[in-house]
This record gives sequence, C-alpha cells and structure tokens, in this order.
Amino acid sequence: MRISASEVIRKTALIILASHPNGLRFTDLKFKTEETLVDTFPPDDYKNGKFRSAIWDLDKRYSELLLKEKRGALSFFTPKPKLIEEKDQIEIPLFAPTSREKHVENQREGRSDKYVDYVEFKAKLTEIIAYIESKKITDVNVDYFTKAEQRNAIKAMIYLEGLMDLKYSMQYVQREEEFRY
Repeated sequence: MRISASEVIRKTALIILASHPNGLRFTDLKFKTEETLVDTFPPDDYKNGKFRSAIWDLDKRYSELLLKEKRGALSFFTPKPKLIEEKDQIEIPLFAPTSREKHVENQREGRSDKYVDYVEFKAKLTEIIAYIESKKITDVNVDYFTKAEQRNAIKAMIYLEGLMDLKYSMQYVQREEEFRY
C-alpha cells in the first residue's frame, strides 16, 4: 500500500503537537515538522506547499485529537488530552511515494538554479523584512479603507507571512549547498 507524503507529515505533526501541551501556531508547527522530516521531504517553497497543505486541515481529519483556533490572523493548534495520552501510540508510516509524487520529485531534481547567489538573496530578504518590521502599521485605521484597499491589505499580509516563513527557513543558509528547496 502506498503511503502519501501528506499522511507522513500529518502523523509527524501530531507527535510534535502532542509534545507541546500549550499548543503551537500553524507556522511553528509547520517549521517543526519540516525540521523533523528534512531528510525525507524538502521544505515548502513558493512552488511546493506539501507541508502547508497537509497540516492546514489537521483539525478536520483528527478532530478528536486537537483543536484549531483563530487568534486574530493566526491559526493555533492545541492538542486535546487524548492526543497527549496517545502520543506514544502514534506511528509514523513508512513513506512510499505515489506515482504522482515520484513524477513531481523527478521534475524538481531536473531544475537548475546554478546562478542564484543564496547568501545575497538571504541578505536582501533580511533587509526587506527589517524595513517592513520597522514601520508602525499598528496605527493604521482600516475602517476607512475601500473594499479594494482591504483586499490589497490582506494580500500584503499574506505576502508578509510568506516572507517571514522564508526568512525563518533561510536564517542559517551560508552557501548554496545548504539551501533546501
């Protein structure tokens, strides 16, 4: 029987979540899962959202084991006592890629990003995020935004969240060989 990458990711995320009884933000759970499975699957990037997709609906698949709450713009996963009790009984299945996953991986291996200077990219990204973080956006009153401006503000928040994810994943990159897709 083929075990999808998503199922391996979900089970790993459940074990990680069980180790944090106070819960984790969605992004923290995603990063911890990526770190745990770094040798099995490449971390998410702008083309691949395997971890993001697998973890996002954990509450629907395992509603008896965890809660997902919205706290402002953030999603927060909290383990139920049942998950904490059954943590040792959760088995991470052995990954057996489906034919679609094999095809995607073959395509990924064939691409060449030889001419990208990762250290320079990391520095530029860090500079952009530092600039954004230095701005005081808490003083902005969105009550007077038009619908189009509200949509653009939401898009900007989504892009900023993506930049923060990228900053987190690249914080230790020193050379091209260390950058994982």
